[in-house]
Amino acid sequence: MKIDVITSHSFGLITEVDLPKDKTIDDIDYVHVKYGEGEINYKDGSVQYFSEDIDDFPYDYKNPDKIRYDKCE
Repeated sequence: MKIDVITSHSFGLITEVDLPKDKTIDDIDYVHVKYGEGEINYKDGSVQYFSEDIDDFPYDYKNPDKIRYDKCE
């Protein structure tokens, strides 16, 4: 299963993240992103790390205003 992690600043980014085969969106406790580096924290205490899809992004993306996640379409 894949999920999209959507961070909102004064702009928005969508980063597609592959979840491990034994995880679903219902297993996620919360998602954290800072400076384009993210972590998916699962209810069982495990953590999955990912990087946002940012190439030479000109904006300050240290602290998103909002983070949400959803199933990929």
